[in-house]
Amino acid sequence: MFFCEDCGAKNLLKEGATAGETIQVRCQACQYLNTITIPGPERVAPAERSREADDLSPIVKPFLLFPGVQGCYVYRATNHQVVHVLALNARTEVLLELGAMIAANFSIGSTCFPDVHEQVIAFKNKLILSRRIAGSLYLILIASPLPTSPEFMMALNLAVSKLLSCNAVSCPS
Repeated sequence: MFFCEDCGAKNLLKEGATAGETIQVRCQACQYLNTITIPGPERVAPAERSREADDLSPIVKPFLLFPGVQGCYVYRATNHQVVHVLALNARTEVLLELGAMIAANFSIGSTCFPDVHEQVIAFKNKLILSRRIAGSLYLILIASPLPTSPEFMMALNLAVSKLLSCNAVSCPS
């Protein structure tokens, strides 16, 4: 499965492509020619993440209850690391690139607006909400559409508060 780089539509890959192979595939919705690298085995061993995943999963899992939320992850910019992923089928490299872009946007924006701790990036049919938790740590949610209810905003603020107090996240690496 892959998401079109142009329109964001979900597409299925045909069987037979090997890990690490780069192929070109047309989007079934808009006919855009996407260049896809078939992901190989995950680079971060599950054993390395298990303690952090156990600590973070109950904090971020409630977001999946809101309509439109497709998944989320926690990104640490100091060592360019995906700390925890929930319900996203994206390659680690893509999450790292997105996290680095979000951290850079926050860095640039904070020179003009130091009180801003949240940003939304809009694509054709997806929204990426990122919240700076502390320093170089970010909570990143992917949604279509983005929930705007008071309950969602309360859940987001509660999650950020819990992430701040969580030892797995608050200790800089």
